[in-house]
Amino acid sequence: MPLAYGQHINAEITSQILDSNVLLAAILGLTPQKTGGGGGGAAAGPLKLIISLQENIPDRIDMFALK
Repeated sequence: MPLAYGQHINAEITSQILDSNVLLAAILGLTPQKTGGGGGGAAAGPLKLIISLQENIPDRIDMFALK
């Protein structure tokens, strides 16, 4: 919608890039910077979270069969 405000079309792209950077910075800010002596290194916490999220993703819906 940048044209409605007299802006260049690239203004929307720049805005989306900035929004993405803010979102990624927030996500990185939520990850723990230090881990305890539980083993697995620094990647153990985020890796466990990713595995947990992957297990909760629903199966793909066959839109053709649904219709």
